[in-house]
Amino acid sequence: MRHLLLTLTVIAWIIHPAMAKPVPGSDDPAFRVPFQRALQGDDPTALQDIHAAAEAGNQAALRALPTVLNWLPPVGSLADRKRYRSVNAVPLDQAVAAVSPVAAAWNSGKGIDAGALDQRADTLAAAGEFGKASQLYLAWFAQSGFDPPVSPQSIRTQLPVFLLAEQIASRLSYVNDPADDLYLQALLREDRFEGWLAAATLNRAANKNVAHLKRIAKVIATAGISVPVAKAKMQDALRIRDWFFEMPDKKDPGLAAPVAKLLRGTPDFAPIEAMCQAICPETAPACEAAWLAAFAATSVPNESLVPEVALISTQEFFATARGKSLLFPGILDFYQKAGALDKLLGTASQLDACLVTAAQASLSDK
Repeated sequence: MRHLLLTLTVIAWIIHPAMAKPVPGSDDPAFRVPFQRALQGDDPTALQDIHAAAEAGNQAALRALPTVLNWLPPVGSLADRKRYRSVNAVPLDQAVAAVSPVAAAWNSGKGIDAGALDQRADTLAAAGEFGKASQLYLAWFAQSGFDPPVSPQSIRTQLPVFLLAEQIASRLSYVNDPADDLYLQALLREDRFEGWLAAATLNRAANKNVAHLKRIAKVIATAGISVPVAKAKMQDALRIRDWFFEMPDKKDPGLAAPVAKLLRGTPDFAPIEAMCQAICPETAPACEAAWLAAFAATSVPNESLVPEVALISTQEFFATARGKSLLFPGILDFYQKAGALDKLLGTASQLDACLVTAAQASLSDK
């Protein structure tokens, strides 16, 4: 990761899925009709029909099959369930990887080689699969301990801002590598939130650790930033970070919009943006802020449940019933049964009634 990869970043954004060639078979009713049924509900015949279309040679059906299989796990005897794990006697993962570079990159490599994860993430980013690339980078983080690149542009897809800040702060605490200081300096010069939060996190944790305090002070000075400006930036970063992880009923609604603005355009937040554009088009920014107020610290959707963008775009998918079901947390049902749903959605209700209505409706859709 230390080599400069800005060119790949540019390529990844240029090769947008909307510009790519359609997947063969994507307009065939044999695929399109059951795929739409699978997007709208738990119709087991959708899996059967898509599997049949895949065995008949429809490439779109084949590429969609692993995801649909995750949505609609088959029931019945072991033999009945196993038949969906292959296509014309070829194991499903092998059959899909043969026609889909995305599937090959996403599902391949069961080992712990961080370099392989890195290369697979490259392939996904270049295909416009920024959500999947981001999740592979999280795996890379876990394996590599975050080996800092030369510059912020060296990472091909933007990482979760709070996680990146945490990783930088951790390395500055426990690793004596000048590359970490250079990377943080670059972030601060670009006025990147992740950099300010990393500096603030280390500064807060340092307390009496003179070496840490001196290290952060030197990074800030080398970046050419004045002490008063740096203090203000770090305070703001901590305030946003603390708000993000606060319990919903304790959040200040006034900070929701700035946090939404910070996260807008990142892979992890793209599903929320897409959903809000679809269900609350007239109040989409307020919808995003309301979602953060109620559900910010919940996990992002598992990308194994998200189809390839070549089959359906992120925006289109998270506007469907299936996509939305991956976003509203399962704990809503628990809160509703406990009579505490209104409390959970209290702060959100001050920001966007449309999102609250959609959250409540998601329970009746189950």
